[in-house]
Amino acid sequence: MQNSSKSYSSHKKLLDSTRKSLKLNKISKTSSSLNRPEINQEKNKPDFQIPQFFSKESLLTLNMAVHVESIFQYAQNQEEFLEILSSEFCRNSKLDLSTFSSAGSQPFLENRCILPITPYTLPSLNGIRIAAVDGGLGFRQFMGLQITLIKVAVVMYEFKSSQKTTIYNFPPLHREENYCFYSDQGAFEENSGKILAGLRRTISENSMLLSFLKTNPEKPDIVILDGSLNFPPLPISAHNKKTISEHYQTCVESFIRLYQYCSQKRINLIGSIKDTHSIAFRDLIKRSLPFFLSKMNSAQQLKKISYRKYLDQFFDSTLFFKILQPFERTSIIAAESTTIPKSISKATLLKFPLMASYVQLSSFDIPLRLEFLGSEDPASSIQKFSNLIRILYPLSNINPQCTLPIPQLEAHLRAHLREEEMEVIVRQLKTQYQVKKSQSLSKRWINEKLSQKKAHFSTFLDSRHDRMDNLF
Repeated sequence: MQNSSKSYSSHKKLLDSTRKSLKLNKISKTSSSLNRPEINQEKNKPDFQIPQFFSKESLLTLNMAVHVESIFQYAQNQEEFLEILSSEFCRNSKLDLSTFSSAGSQPFLENRCILPITPYTLPSLNGIRIAAVDGGLGFRQFMGLQITLIKVAVVMYEFKSSQKTTIYNFPPLHREENYCFYSDQGAFEENSGKILAGLRRTISENSMLLSFLKTNPEKPDIVILDGSLNFPPLPISAHNKKTISEHYQTCVESFIRLYQYCSQKRINLIGSIKDTHSIAFRDLIKRSLPFFLSKMNSAQQLKKISYRKYLDQFFDSTLFFKILQPFERTSIIAAESTTIPKSISKATLLKFPLMASYVQLSSFDIPLRLEFLGSEDPASSIQKFSNLIRILYPLSNINPQCTLPIPQLEAHLRAHLREEEMEVIVRQLKTQYQVKKSQSLSKRWINEKLSQKKAHFSTFLDSRHDRMDNLF
């Protein structure tokens, strides 16, 4: 705090001296209004609304009652709408969702929107192996380089009895060979840099998981991915960027290899997504409601309200958090597959349909979106997924505040990339650059020019605020 105060006072002195040197004086409100021509408000009305500014004292005394009333009314309208939607559509026992078809497909695999779950108990999991993979990501721009650091971990739980559970780590804890490091030269746009870093993390996760599955003789029954089973969409802005397109092709191929291997070894692949912003289920309800309302005489309230306007206020997870109760899930739906750009010729389409459902595991947390690779037979897919949910349920509601399967949490904790780990790389770059620069300088240059070049030489060594403080 003392250094901060000292820095502030030095800044203020510099600004005061600058004002004097430029002969600037503060202008009072009274003097500034003198000799100003009258402005016709009607003829010179601005095209935009000028914001109103407040002091800190007046900001603290603002009357927030109007804003609070707006928030309260908004929340109340949402609650009333959800109550109508739940009673007249989601929990309507007379409704058969399987009768709705869209463009030759059947998006709802089950006839009810909300279904109960009968989970297994932990002792019932005896003999089951469940693995999970996760990756941590560090990303930074530094001296013309884009630096990406990735850390990946695979964890497998083997449930042998209610008292004994064996945990396998890959790579083993005593080796920890699970870091990937990339550096790219050039001025990357921030969005493009994040896309490239995200693709590399996904490729690293899939590669580490495949290495584990191929080298470990004890194959898991279930593998949980931290995220969607579907490969990510490639933004249009990145289509013409060679580096990103090449990594995207590798990412797609890594998913396909994972699908094929798990299919050959009869391993159930699950995508577990917590903070999803998906609106696929919500939009499916919007598309199907006109069809059902035309046949339903009981949904009188839903017919009278602007349900599209209200549905647009929700993501899937926030919508079903209000509707689902613990031990309940939504109908299984056919998830939309990502369109592969034509430029990626080596990629092949999914052989297995991608299915999804929202599972409510706790009253305190949003529902978990679970994805899986189904089969061509809807009945077989429903049976398979119902059993998988029954297995994962007791592993996910142990902590009601964070409803992720325990193996997924374990993988996340091991793959978490701390800021200190990123700093290790940055410090090495700084040190080795300084040594390299020093070795390239002649003694004459050092003796004659060091004082002039010192500030430039150290511009990257200190943070911006430290350099500013050193000026005063």
